[in-house]
Amino acid sequence: MDAISLLAGPGPAKQGLTQDEFDQRYNYLPPPLHQCPESSQAGQWIGDAFREKTKWDRTRIFDVFPSLQWISRYNPKAELPRDILGSLLIAALLIPQGLVSGHLAIDDPIRGLYSVFFPQLLYLLLGSSRHSSIGGASFVSLFVASSIQHSGSDLATITLLCAFFHCVRWAWSCVTSASPWTLLLGGSVLTLSALFHHVINPSALERLHFTIPHEMLLILASILLSYTCDLGAHGIKVLHKTSMVPPAIEAPRLATFFERSVLDSFSLALFLLASHLKTSREVAMEKMQKVDRKQEAAAFSLVELPLAFLNLPPVASSIGHSQLNVETARFSLLANALCCGWLLAFVVFCLPILHYLPTVVLSGVLLLCFSNVPVELVHLRQLYRVSKRDCVAYLLSAVTLLVIPNICFGFLCAMALNLFLVAHRSLWPHTWAIIRLDSDGRFAEESRYEGDPCDAPARVLRFNAPLLFGNVDKFHESVRREVKLIKGQVPLGIGTRTGSLRSQIGALGDVLPHKGVEVRLSAPLEARLSLVQSKTNLTNFVINDPQNQIIGGDQPLIRCLIIDFNTIPAVDSHGMHALNQVYFELHEQQVRLLLAAVNAKVRDSMHAAGIFSLLPKNSLYPTLNDALLASRAMVMPIHTSVSMNGCRDVIAVSACGSHFDVATICTNRDNDSKGEPAQI
Repeated sequence: MDAISLLAGPGPAKQGLTQDEFDQRYNYLPPPLHQCPESSQAGQWIGDAFREKTKWDRTRIFDVFPSLQWISRYNPKAELPRDILGSLLIAALLIPQGLVSGHLAIDDPIRGLYSVFFPQLLYLLLGSSRHSSIGGASFVSLFVASSIQHSGSDLATITLLCAFFHCVRWAWSCVTSASPWTLLLGGSVLTLSALFHHVINPSALERLHFTIPHEMLLILASILLSYTCDLGAHGIKVLHKTSMVPPAIEAPRLATFFERSVLDSFSLALFLLASHLKTSREVAMEKMQKVDRKQEAAAFSLVELPLAFLNLPPVASSIGHSQLNVETARFSLLANALCCGWLLAFVVFCLPILHYLPTVVLSGVLLLCFSNVPVELVHLRQLYRVSKRDCVAYLLSAVTLLVIPNICFGFLCAMALNLFLVAHRSLWPHTWAIIRLDSDGRFAEESRYEGDPCDAPARVLRFNAPLLFGNVDKFHESVRREVKLIKGQVPLGIGTRTGSLRSQIGALGDVLPHKGVEVRLSAPLEARLSLVQSKTNLTNFVINDPQNQIIGGDQPLIRCLIIDFNTIPAVDSHGMHALNQVYFELHEQQVRLLLAAVNAKVRDSMHAAGIFSLLPKNSLYPTLNDALLASRAMVMPIHTSVSMNGCRDVIAVSACGSHFDVATICTNRDNDSKGEPAQI
């Protein structure tokens, strides 16, 4: 070695900690020895579910009725006039939504109008969101129509089961024929709606700070046109006077329609709750508010129960950045409650003129509800770049919904497809070989980075999934592949004037690993040094010893396989059995198995499974760097340094771990006579 390395002196020796040493140093707290009885655990779970408290305090009242919290801080003088005006705007937006949903779901727009009345009052009691856009959603109406048509379901039964499952779904019905006047009126409605949506409303929002309820204006204009021009005589279908009957109380017929409606209602429940939570969370994030999932489910059950006994269709939140969703987010829930007055006035005074309303206008408003579908198709390219599996699952889900006649059942099939994709990621995970990039303990994937040549007789395997019964075979396959790649000799990368080499030498005479021995290579040994080139253009020295001049014939090379448990959060019983099998297989191949960064929960499972009776506890290490340092200490470290002093090149081989671990030779000489340099 050169003079600079000798003058610098030894650095601090780096030694790895076993898991037991790590736990002892940092005061590890084991799990309780005496577990609670099952009855007490069940009681605790039930108590947690109902938010157990010994006192009925004000906070718990707010938990059950979240609206009381913001009502207590409501300022009538400042906010009531604004909410009154907002209620008029919300009512103008809800009336077309209710008419469209009722017409599409049960061919009765008036019942759809009644269905949007009750949620505005009932959601105020239990809803945790500060805004509500619950109304007649066209998506939900499509699910209801499809279930009634294909499954023979009953509307009241579907609505009652949706209240039980907290969800809503809809179905699509095809228009078989249309007259030219109908097509002309429908095209005009679509053109004007697109003009309002893309041109007029953005300007109105910027200048007037609110949007124009163009759907309500189109309905009123079409009623006036139908009354003056008698559109029914020109082949344009209008609503009938027979549909203007208010709803009556009717008990759901569960005994008759339960089997036909339960799956469709479950599909509706999932869609309803998921869409509502998604919309509520987006608005809550913008308004810096909170939404409680449990409370939202309770609110929807309260909203849908009275609709079931009135034989009304279920309701859902508006999806995406619809006009109703944007406008309701600007007002409080009191505006939703006040809009019921405007809805009631419309039902009382304007109901008789609705039989002039052309159905093609409702169909045009319905098509605008699906305006975001082309935008979703544009995002497919980006989704394909992010994840090909997600893109394929998206396309298969869309095809499933289009092919299966009953959309409710198609939605369940699409859910099963996505659940299979989630299971696929756990059962067929990615595995990586990990390398150390530098001496600071940074590790990364071997196939993506070029790190320093490894000076330890080990390979590091990272398994990116919980070790479960479905992926133990892939785990075995990954272990066998990495074991084959563990080299019996490790190359030396010389990137500086004092490069280092660690070779997997099992023994060097009778010198123990902790003794410092310096071996100076003479000319005869130079024939056993081969000069190779690495990927990083560094000169590598590889020691070949075909005659066993250095390595003892009876001493096998020690090889190690390190499994990184940073990405294995859980191990089931099959995974524990797989670890036992891997340990015995590697033991027969004289390969040490080391486990790094095993979390406390997995270690508890190992204790319970009795795996430590077979696997030594010193095979566990708290970090990956500790495991790698331990694998280096398992073999006789052979360290080399090259000195280029201008006269000749000297290659010095010692039993020290690295340049930083080099101890003073003089100290070894004083402590042990075997510390004298040996010459070859």
